[in-house]
Amino acid sequence: MKKALLAIFLLAVVVLVGYLQVVRQQDRLAGSFEAGRQSSVGEVYAAQLEADSLRDQMAGKELAFGDSLLRRDQTYRITVDSLSGTIDTLQLQLAQMTKQLKAAKAAAKPKSGSGTAPASTAAKTQSLNDQVLAYYNQRYRSLPKDLSSYELTVAVNEIREETAKKFNISVADLNRIRSENKLEF
Repeated sequence: MKKALLAIFLLAVVVLVGYLQVVRQQDRLAGSFEAGRQSSVGEVYAAQLEADSLRDQMAGKELAFGDSLLRRDQTYRITVDSLSGTIDTLQLQLAQMTKQLKAAKAAAKPKSGSGTAPASTAAKTQSLNDQVLAYYNQRYRSLPKDLSSYELTVAVNEIREETAKKFNISVADLNRIRSENKLEF
């Protein structure tokens, strides 16, 4: 009987030890599973944060790009509107100058019966050319000598426009007068 009790006791101890080992192994597996789950949850969370960050960056870049396009569009519209106004103004000036030219040509036509009219018209034209050249040369010589090439070019263009306006001729006529008298400036 002692042996049977001892055998039952040993059998109970072996079963208990086996049970405890199985429970410990199951707890380790559950712990490993939980650690893996938490690790993957952390990785998923980090990936979601990175995706959200990239979405925010893209939204910011799209907004900046849209603003840039809007500013460029506004700049071009302002430029186009400005040029349209300039074109309209220049067309009005051209129409006025055309009228003035027609009036000047009508006034310069020789009267019938006078044979000296063409000669006097040529003399008046030569006199006007001399006046234009004298004024142009005087204005050119009055420029400061220390101007850069760009400043000189701008100043000469302004003198040409001023001379053309003063004598009521076109810049093309002024250029023709300058070339006839071999002026390089």
